[in-house]
Amino acid sequence: METRARHTAQWWNSFRSFDCEQLTSISKFTDHIEEVEHKFWNERFKVYNQWKDRWFEEYQQRGYFDTLTGFRCSGVMSKKEACNYPIQCAAFHCLLWCFIRVDQISREEKWDSKLVSQVHDSMILDVHPSELEHVCKTIKVVAEQELLAHWDWIIVPMEIEFEVCGVDRPWSEKKTYQIAA
Repeated sequence: METRARHTAQWWNSFRSFDCEQLTSISKFTDHIEEVEHKFWNERFKVYNQWKDRWFEEYQQRGYFDTLTGFRCSGVMSKKEACNYPIQCAAFHCLLWCFIRVDQISREEKWDSKLVSQVHDSMILDVHPSELEHVCKTIKVVAEQELLAHWDWIIVPMEIEFEVCGVDRPWSEKKTYQIAA
């Protein structure tokens, strides 16, 4: 792990060394960004590009693809769409599975706290202050343990982070929340 972190730091520092004073026009800035993206996708993560090419070719031959969560996607898609769907689809289905499971637990335990919605990769809840610790611990167990047991194709650890704001306070006042040990 330490070697990977060192390699990533060296790779990132090669881009940070760029002299921003050289970016005197939009075209120079655009050229710089294109170079960074090229190095990022074709040198640092070249296997991802190989996967995208192979995935899109298979999609073109069959006209559909199956996601890891069991859904079949078909229809006319660009390469970007066909390569994005299986990743975004699986991520959303993981969130949806967790949302449904947490809702089930909240009903069984008769929480005063309520699931409100989801935004991007976040579950939004209206949490009763007296239930905050329990709700967070429950979500952590569902998303970091039960989800992995449900779908064995997830091979990376999940890590849940919490942000909270006070009762009747705006989201702009959210603060990171740490579960008590």
